[in-house]
Amino acid sequence: MNAHIRGLEAELEEYPDQRGEILLEMAASRLEMGERDRAVAIWRDLIAEGGDDGDYARIDLVEYLFGIGQEEDARAELAALKATHRTSGAGWELAAELLEERGELTEALVWYTMATERFTTADIAILGEDAGWASLPGVLVRRRRELRSGMGLAPDETDQLVPAEEDIQDLFRRPFPSVEEAAEAMRAHRGVSAEVRMLFWPRSEFDTARERWPDAIDQDLSQAEYYRDLEAKLDTMASEGAGRVNAVHCSVESFAVYVDTAGERPLDSSAARRDYLDARYSEGHHLQWPPPRNQPCWCGSGAKYKKCCGAPTH
Repeated sequence: MNAHIRGLEAELEEYPDQRGEILLEMAASRLEMGERDRAVAIWRDLIAEGGDDGDYARIDLVEYLFGIGQEEDARAELAALKATHRTSGAGWELAAELLEERGELTEALVWYTMATERFTTADIAILGEDAGWASLPGVLVRRRRELRSGMGLAPDETDQLVPAEEDIQDLFRRPFPSVEEAAEAMRAHRGVSAEVRMLFWPRSEFDTARERWPDAIDQDLSQAEYYRDLEAKLDTMASEGAGRVNAVHCSVESFAVYVDTAGERPLDSSAARRDYLDARYSEGHHLQWPPPRNQPCWCGSGAKYKKCCGAPTH
């Protein structure tokens, strides 16, 4: 059995509250291994259970069906999702993105609009905040607006729930060495936009790094919790007003060299952490958060961001 699958099965027992998320990852791994029937079976089980995870599973199934040429079956699944009349808009947004990828712009706009129509009172409140444009509802509004603009449609009331894209891009940027310092500065100077850089271990390096440097990663965190926590921190920085957020990835090889040359335990000193972060950043080992649409997740899983750390279930 694949080592990754074994690890996921162990996590199922250890973290039952994350069952849906883990099973979605397992289905993707099964599909990548060529075990199509097993992947479909996982999706079908999740769909039968309902909820957000069922919606995500259905969209994964739709994408798979389109990919193997079973277009009629794929559209039947989309119709089934629409027929649920669920109040959560997460699945609707993923359906919109999938249809947009396929060039079905009019239908994609229908799904984006259905997703925005499911905004809760809390979502609307978030959109009204200074950095509401960086929130999940804000990103949805901006994607819908971008599609409408590309189709030559004039801005509507929903498009105006967040600032114009030009205004967002013109935000003042300045770098901060850590998430904590950026948060403190932004709270003290509300409205000043900043660039935040956060150092992290990519998934391919996680186990090796934690075994080699036990104090580099909180030993109480599972791998899933580690990335979920980082995603939350990145989201917080954007919500606090950061104009640009970058995830800077470590590597075991470069970190080992740094440890040898630094003459101290790097994670014990914020200055040392900043030196390593700056070196990695200057070498180009960084990704903007959130990743562009349809691009791989920042964590290094290889999966699309919206189906990994950026999945609404997170």
